[in-house]
Amino acid sequence: MLLGYSGYSGSEDVARFLEENKIPIGFLITLLIQFAQIIVDRAIYLRKYIKGKLLFQIFSIIFTHLWLFFVLPAMTDKSFTDKTNLPPKLWYIFKCIYFLLSAFQIRSGYPTRILGNTFCKKYNFVNWYLFKVYMLIPFVYDLRMYMDWIWTDTSLVLDEWSLMEDIFVNLYQRKCELRLDEEFPEPR
Repeated sequence: MLLGYSGYSGSEDVARFLEENKIPIGFLITLLIQFAQIIVDRAIYLRKYIKGKLLFQIFSIIFTHLWLFFVLPAMTDKSFTDKTNLPPKLWYIFKCIYFLLSAFQIRSGYPTRILGNTFCKKYNFVNWYLFKVYMLIPFVYDLRMYMDWIWTDTSLVLDEWSLMEDIFVNLYQRKCELRLDEEFPEPR
């Protein structure tokens, strides 16, 4: 926040920014829109709705360009091409990479089976560590679990789904620990 506030607010003064104790409205709107896009994209993915993904892609591209090139500069009185306006440029680069990967996903189609968490494909130290970091991020695991339950056809109620997810987490972590014990045994 301290490194990127200036790209979303008209003020360049860090001290004044901290004294006001306010989040710049442009930054807040950008975060909320990004959060909403993540949820919509996950819902479309879980439902395997390619036409919806295409429409969402078109809408996202148009909205992102309108936001970054017209609305945000009008709010902050800074041009997108301004040399001091680095945070929106970095966000735009990441969005372009996302749009490219989404286009590839639209062209290739969704997998027939959606298999759980990306980090849980292998049982090694790197995946285990990444999974631990993922679990430490507040609300991300819970949000993914709720979205998976909402948009997956299942006969399980939320409590049962949550229990199943919890069992999976414990089994995955235990299997990683056992695999690490095999690879790096401790002398007794």
